[in-house]
Amino acid sequence: MTRRKFIGSALCAALAGCRTDASASAADRLRSALKLAKTQLADGAMRGVVLGTDGVSAAAGLRTFDPVETPMTVGCRFDVASITKPLVAAAAARLAADGRLDPEAPFTKYLPGHLLGADCRITVTDLATHASGYENLEGFATGIGRHPDRGEFLAKCLRFRPEHDLHWRFYYCCQNYVYLGLIVEELTGRRLDEACRELVFDPLGMSETRWGPLKDDGTVVQQPPEFVNTPNAVGEINDERAARCGFPVGNAGVFTTVGDLLRFTGDLARRERFPREYYDLLQRPAFRWEGKVRSFGFDMSPDPALTAASPRAVRHSGFTGQTILADPETGVSAGVLTSRNCPHKDGLRNRNLLINRLIGAEDYPKEG
Repeated sequence: MTRRKFIGSALCAALAGCRTDASASAADRLRSALKLAKTQLADGAMRGVVLGTDGVSAAAGLRTFDPVETPMTVGCRFDVASITKPLVAAAAARLAADGRLDPEAPFTKYLPGHLLGADCRITVTDLATHASGYENLEGFATGIGRHPDRGEFLAKCLRFRPEHDLHWRFYYCCQNYVYLGLIVEELTGRRLDEACRELVFDPLGMSETRWGPLKDDGTVVQQPPEFVNTPNAVGEINDERAARCGFPVGNAGVFTTVGDLLRFTGDLARRERFPREYYDLLQRPAFRWEGKVRSFGFDMSPDPALTAASPRAVRHSGFTGQTILADPETGVSAGVLTSRNCPHKDGLRNRNLLINRLIGAEDYPKEG
């Protein structure tokens, strides 16, 4: 059985919790994006893909490829890597909207054991926008064995100093979201996965979203071997730091489906379920640096591949090959989940081109 044999699609109507009046234009946009996705699959840029917008979704390519080939379906669950970060940011935004978290307070107010102490100038928002001065991507896992005691892990995290001055530049650093996840845990008294489920996942009906690792039940996507720690593993957390911990952390480790991500992004686009303060925090530009624009948890930077997105659109990507976008100006959202099989930058551009068609780029065939 060949890979090309599985390059098909399945259109699904009205995912629960998303718009139930999927329009012909949404179907047209999905059809156009799927046509481009098949080209990317044929070029070897990915092994499989699931994509969706406004209540419709489609799948193509392979869910697993070694030792057995199985087709991708819209219900498949992906390790979405850094898309974990905006989900954790959303939990923090819920706490802020409820008055339990001050985004402009020093983050050490909520982690008082941190060596930076009460005089720390790095705010919670600085963490969420990657403006804190932390640079060391390996930092929090260095010297920690696999599956450490959580107390040992926390004690080590509280000893890290930033490598640079506050606001020195935008520098994407996982440590920022490890801290944000710890803050959510400290304020709720719950483990991070439990807190996110109570604050965000359950209210939005995101029943398929959870931290890994997962046992494959016939829905978990196999990542290409160059992007995992154990070749051919299914259900393993890709991010080495998050995998090493053995408990949920804020930078990576979530597995989810396109349906759940569309529930999350659809709500961000329509601003319906939570208090206004929640959406305002997540969708307000909070840090700018040399063309980069970041909100609390999201990228808002202009991108030439996203001609159909408004300046208010927020998005985020995962290293393993996923991108989500929500545009509150148009009320449209979209998600593209792939098992990436190409360089990271190429994968980002490919997915942005797919997202652009999903949200309304007028290069798709009209029905009728």
